Amino acid sequence: MRKKFILTLVVLLASLPILLACGDKEVVVEERIVEVEKKVEPITFKVQAAWPTTNMIYDNLVDFAERVEKMSGGRLIIEHLPAGAIVPAFEIQDATSVGVLDGGHTAMGYIVGKSRAAIPLSHGPVFGMDMVDMWGWYYNGGGIELLQEWYQEELGLNVVSFPIAPTGPQALGWFNREINSLDDMIGLKFRIYGIGNEVFGRIGVNVIQLPGGEILPALERGVLDAAEWVGGRMDLQLGFQDVLNIHYTPGMHEPVTYSDLVLNKDKFDALTPDLQAIIEAAANQTAFRWWTSFAQENAKAYQEMVNIHGVDVRKTPDSVLREFLRIYDEIVAEDSAKDPFYAKVVASQREYAKLIVPYRMSTWPAYDFAGKWYWEDEIFLK
Repeated sequence: MRKKFILTLVVLLASLPILLACGDKEVVVEERIVEVEKKVEPITFKVQAAWPTTNMIYDNLVDFAERVEKMSGGRLIIEHLPAGAIVPAFEIQDATSVGVLDGGHTAMGYIVGKSRAAIPLSHGPVFGMDMVDMWGWYYNGGGIELLQEWYQEELGLNVVSFPIAPTGPQALGWFNREINSLDDMIGLKFRIYGIGNEVFGRIGVNVIQLPGGEILPALERGVLDAAEWVGGRMDLQLGFQDVLNIHYTPGMHEPVTYSDLVLNKDKFDALTPDLQAIIEAAANQTAFRWWTSFAQENAKAYQEMVNIHGVDVRKTPDSVLREFLRIYDEIVAEDSAKDPFYAKVVASQREYAKLIVPYRMSTWPAYDFAGKWYWEDEIFLK
């Protein structure tokens, strides 16, 4: 910040002795403008993640923090903290609301116990949309407004939210047995997130929801028989390959999934409009650039799974995916009947998906059309 001080009076007072001493002689007095630098202390937000620093999704928060600092010229600093640094992973939204944290980098599905609308707002089959379509629904179909309404009015939390970490499509997970149908999963102690927890629980799977950092210890102790996290690089980082050897992909529980950045609303509202815009712009840029890096790392990771770690990577049977959709649709209908806000969210998604998905299926070339022309021999799951 620069302040200008006009020193005319100071100069004139300094010149007065010269006027008196010089009598009638003409004296020229110059007016000078002096620029004074005043140091401005940066604003710092403490933002805790729901994941450890060793997992790739934490890099999303680091990337966001670096963008904000650069874009703001150092006026706004995001101090990023790992899971558990101040509060447990599942308490981040509440801690941000009351100001224990300034912000969180977390998953809406972690607080599905507060409201089942967490599911369609963040992940799931979402009526055939993919990651880009879901982003379109957020910013062109009214989703971002519904997200704020959910946090602030439905849950009564003093936060604002920005979708920031797309991590789909995700794998079905890691198992200690072959999965040829849903019947093969009955009785398994299975860690799975969000809507996957709901669907598989309904068919008799012993579903458990744990934060990422607790999954591997639970597998090692036998608390779990099977688990999903994300797939690819993030699974290798947790170390699944050291405990289980059968991996199925894809899943239908998270073909689309977004984690979000939540900030304390009072602190966000106190920022100048340009800093508020920088946060949103940095979150948007982080989301898409990080997602492309995520895809690249997953491609490398699956090669490592097979060639280095000897993992038995298998394609999830279509029957499992179809049955998942059937049960998912039942749950959507039931939850819509019970919860007006949930119904409002899925109606909004249906309306947007009904426009976008048929358009893309009608006019866009199938991804595998040219892909098979060039790379059919490289497809490692068929």
